[in-house]
Amino acid sequence: MNMTRIILTTVLLALSLSASAETYQVAPHGTSTTRSTWPYGNIPVGSECDPAVIGQNSTGTVKYHWLKGQLPPNGIAAPCVAVASSPSSPIDTTAPTVPTGLSATTVSSSQINLSWSASTDNIGVTGYDIYRGGTLITTVTGTPFSNTGLTSNTAYTYTVRAKDAAGNTSAQSTSVSAKTQVGVSLQGYSTNFDLTENPISEGGAWSHVGLDWTTVQTSGGIAYGTQTGSGGYDDSYATLSGFPSDQSASAVIHLINNIDTSCSHEVELHLRWNDTAHSAQGYEVNMSFDGGAQIVRWNGAIGSYTVLGGGSFRGLKDGDVFKASMIGNVITAYVNDIQVAQVTDAAYSTGNPGIGFFRRNCGTNADFGFTSFTATSF
Repeated sequence: MNMTRIILTTVLLALSLSASAETYQVAPHGTSTTRSTWPYGNIPVGSECDPAVIGQNSTGTVKYHWLKGQLPPNGIAAPCVAVASSPSSPIDTTAPTVPTGLSATTVSSSQINLSWSASTDNIGVTGYDIYRGGTLITTVTGTPFSNTGLTSNTAYTYTVRAKDAAGNTSAQSTSVSAKTQVGVSLQGYSTNFDLTENPISEGGAWSHVGLDWTTVQTSGGIAYGTQTGSGGYDDSYATLSGFPSDQSASAVIHLINNIDTSCSHEVELHLRWNDTAHSAQGYEVNMSFDGGAQIVRWNGAIGSYTVLGGGSFRGLKDGDVFKASMIGNVITAYVNDIQVAQVTDAAYSTGNPGIGFFRRNCGTNADFGFTSFTATSF
């Protein structure tokens, strides 16, 4: 094959490709030269070359091949294009493990919190699909998850499944259920304790989370504690939910005539109360059977408290109305609408009203309690 034909085909190459508006990168056979140093035109990246070498340029620095699919002399002489070839990524078909340890915790009349143990995956877990009642409600990147905007006093069932970037999904977890609390309006809550319950619930309106303290029970229209009298400061208490910071609580006192006076008996109204398994924080306004009043701040752990102030109301009797309120940082105690104590404290700004009871080891729990209760907000 003579050199004239090679030169002709390179001219044809220039004529046929010089009008191209696209940008290509080419690499002549056996070199790393790119288009910027190639004077004969642009060759599309990926162009296949015929394996037969047909000639070279006048300096012998570039060898030409026919473009594959073209036959000489009508074909175009072109440099063989270097096309990068990388091995394909393996297809991921492995699903994540099933989430375990799913739990549901009721927080309020409109919120349930979910938590679970993280799944594992050969590449990596990218998210978790949350199902409620069998319907996908959202996808999250990890645990925990708070499901809000729920209907009060309603049971919900949940499952969770894991997924990865390739779209592989685990099977759904074991289901769990929880019921939202009874809704409490901002206007208040009232009860005559007409159920027999231990602990008090009244359809989920009351809660008690602390494991280090005792619960409140109701029977015969009376609410009272469950202490043995020998457990230290393990007061009995129960708490409402859904109240704003400014709040009040009042109760009608039940007090037997022949109460054992050899040890302490107290009824309590709680304000801005919050509790966990081993912590109870908030304000206790208590009234002793003999009319002594105290305002106490609970600091968290059992037995950790601070007496903020007090007063007295002599001649306390069955049927008297005991009331406590907290507006801003001011806590006030009343008996029959007569102020008996007032303090100021800014330790806690949120929480809910409730009731509590305390006694030492004499008499019985039902000797001193409440026959009705009302909580309101401001």
